Amino acid sequence: MLERFFTFAERVPSWLRPAFFGAAALFSVVVFRMLFALPGIVQDPAKITEFASVLLAATGAGAMGGFGYTLLGAPSRRIPIVGPYVAGVVSVGAYMLALLFVAPYISREPLVEDRAGAIIFAVVTLFFGLLFGHAAFRD
Repeated sequence: MLERFFTFAERVPSWLRPAFFGAAALFSVVVFRMLFALPGIVQDPAKITEFASVLLAATGAGAMGGFGYTLLGAPSRRIPIVGPYVAGVVSVGAYMLALLFVAPYISREPLVEDRAGAIIFAVVTLFFGLLFGHAAFRD
């Protein structure tokens, strides 16, 4: 099955691949989590629409993050010296921003409640963006 997935992914245009893989990754994570919620779905079939909307929102968020890399991250890699780090921050930032949009569908509590939460969210995004840029984009 994975072989067929990657064979299909090779046919996806290169500019669309980050969005495709982002959507596929978040789709997979949410489907895996939903496996644990199956007893609740069986007991209350009305929850199927709730789970479907969460799955759709997460898949869209993954695609949004991928498009963030395609539109801003990939071109920023060409910036001398700091390009890989900028690309990493942009890439992680796009996914984190997408996570902010999806959070209301996943949890009843807001992801960022106040100014302190926003600062922590930004620092975490920056830290992991720099780490990702160092690991993924440096030559």
